[in-house]
Amino acid sequence: GNIYPTLRTIVAAYQMIRPGEIARAHRHTPNALRLILEGRGSSTVVDGVRVPMNPGDVLLTPNWSWHSHENGGNGDCYWLDFLDVPLVHLLEPMFFESHPQGLESGVRDMQWAPIAFPWSETLERLDSAHAARHGLCEREIELGSPALATIALHVQRLAPNARTRPHRTTANNVFAVIDGFGRTRTDGQWFDWSFGDVVAVPAWRPYQHETSANAHLLRVSDAPTMRSLGFLREAFDDED
Repeated sequence: GNIYPTLRTIVAAYQMIRPGEIARAHRHTPNALRLILEGRGSSTVVDGVRVPMNPGDVLLTPNWSWHSHENGGNGDCYWLDFLDVPLVHLLEPMFFESHPQGLESGVRDMQWAPIAFPWSETLERLDSAHAARHGLCEREIELGSPALATIALHVQRLAPNARTRPHRTTANNVFAVIDGFGRTRTDGQWFDWSFGDVVAVPAWRPYQHETSANAHLLRVSDAPTMRSLGFLREAFDDED
């Protein structure tokens, strides 16, 4: 049978919403976020605030926040969901509730909100960021500080024809490809990737990336969880 978790603490899943479709409001104890892949005209509402969903945007749904989604465009909208459901399953505080009215009332439309990281702003931040000293990418920025209590988000820019340093960390990592082409080596095996793909790197598995073109990756990790428990550590396998 299928194994639900993508990694021990994180699940990644694809979702599509059709034109005119509405995902009714609900809330749950797992923290969640989504990376928009394709489609325009869709929006999400989180605790009474509606923000647009456009390709490259990252939207947060902190635990126990009411949220719903609607596609007001003419085409399908696709995104990647990331949740700490496996961690919540392990610890067992799993609760879910549907909104009693189906949808929230008194919703406010906002182009910017703390739960939203528009792709245009992410690119501007990357353009002005200093070169990454750790050798894991060309440039890197963090979304939030951290984005969620259990999940950290980083957007990485990789130069073409680059090979990153071999790295391992006790944090579980999921890399989602926003754009570009390349491959990732983990546990001695290479995995090719391009737009919309996901590469999962479990804790303490050595990994490195190679690119054949400019690329941007969203790195989703449970580093905040590991750090809070005193378990977070890392190593570079090219060090003596």
